[in-house]
Amino acid sequence: MARHRKTADGWFSAAAAVFVARITSLVAAAVQLPILTRVLEPEEYASIAIAMVLGTYFSLFGAEATILPFQRFPGSQAEKANYRFASQRLAVVLLPLAVVVCLGGLPFGGFEIMFGVAGWGLGIAANRFIATVWLMWESPWSYAASLMMGTGLRTITVVALVLIDVNGAIAVGVAGLASVVGAVVLAPRLAYGSAKQKSPWGLVMGVSLALGSLAFTIMSNFGLLILPAMVGPDQVGQYAAMAQLVTLSIGAVLGLGSTVLYPRLQKLWNSGREDLTRSFISLLGIVTVLIGGFSVLAVQLSGVEILNLVLGNDYVVLPVLLSLIAATAASQIGQFVSWVHTLTLQSHRIRRSALLATLIGCLLTILLTLAYGVGGAATGTLMSFSLYGLLMFRASALGRRPVIALLAFVLVVAVGPLLNSTAHMILCGLAIVVALDQCLREWRTVARLR
Repeated sequence: MARHRKTADGWFSAAAAVFVARITSLVAAAVQLPILTRVLEPEEYASIAIAMVLGTYFSLFGAEATILPFQRFPGSQAEKANYRFASQRLAVVLLPLAVVVCLGGLPFGGFEIMFGVAGWGLGIAANRFIATVWLMWESPWSYAASLMMGTGLRTITVVALVLIDVNGAIAVGVAGLASVVGAVVLAPRLAYGSAKQKSPWGLVMGVSLALGSLAFTIMSNFGLLILPAMVGPDQVGQYAAMAQLVTLSIGAVLGLGSTVLYPRLQKLWNSGREDLTRSFISLLGIVTVLIGGFSVLAVQLSGVEILNLVLGNDYVVLPVLLSLIAATAASQIGQFVSWVHTLTLQSHRIRRSALLATLIGCLLTILLTLAYGVGGAATGTLMSFSLYGLLMFRASALGRRPVIALLAFVLVVAVGPLLNSTAHMILCGLAIVVALDQCLREWRTVARLR
């Protein structure tokens, strides 16, 4: 009984810490997004959004090959050798890369945008790494403090600089650098003068996980990246604002569960309970479909008027928003399933599935965007992540229940633009019923294995 109470207390503490961090992100978004969309024209807001997206790619390119393997082999607060190695590797790679990116913009008159990309990328990488360290060391409140510090500094800096009419890209870069300072302040301390060590993980694992993460991010942002060449700047701004709203709402909810659960499922797997871990992951996938389904239904019932209170008029296009919600749910399902391949040290499966889904999905997104504009971009993103999730299920031994729930949900959202609102809501309800049935079946499996 005492052991179960201690476990429950640990789960509650971790969930509370992550919840506080996520709420901080939501509050920051509730402050930042409406201010920026009201102060800036859609064309101006689009430039800030694109700088942030490219900064994310900077972070992925320079940091993911180190952060993701560290997440699988984190060591502990008592044994910081892996943390030392990862910190040194990130400094050696990221700082010169930032200088090269900034200087690379000078010949083309693009120093401002390159500074924004490099500064934002450094901030994202530093905060992500330090937060990951605390999370994997089972220090959830230090994790929360790190994320809140980074989010707060980025939000305050961007909003303040934009309000005083600083160039948007410069504001983004300075905000990123401010969050680097916050990450350094809250980072675990290391003693000086320790001997160098060999890499704790193989190069192939780091590269495979990084390529998988890069492909995932390309699928997330590809629509936004190609839209400026195909539609007007106002539509680009609409898409960017809706995508950020989805990320900071349903994306934040799903991220909460993901962040809390992964370290504990990794611990469960390492204890030898592989079948139970797989069943938990299957259950998470189905629950994600339910969250996505209820979110789509809630948006349909509430209408555009309520959303206009958040983003302002002329930003919300309902079919686009519904596709982006479904795409976010499908992407999280793929992430959950990828845990199986990480835990079994089969990182090449993540790389292959993600790259194949990205190649096919990006081609579909281009074709659909050419034909249907922003609606096509959103549908292409949904198709990309649906394929990503389905490919991840291969060789995962998770069974067909999450696949059934995912396919029913995606098909209903994809055909939505062809139906009237009442028919679409009825189909959404039926997809939710299918997911509930699969959820109950998987829950019985979890209960039996426990």
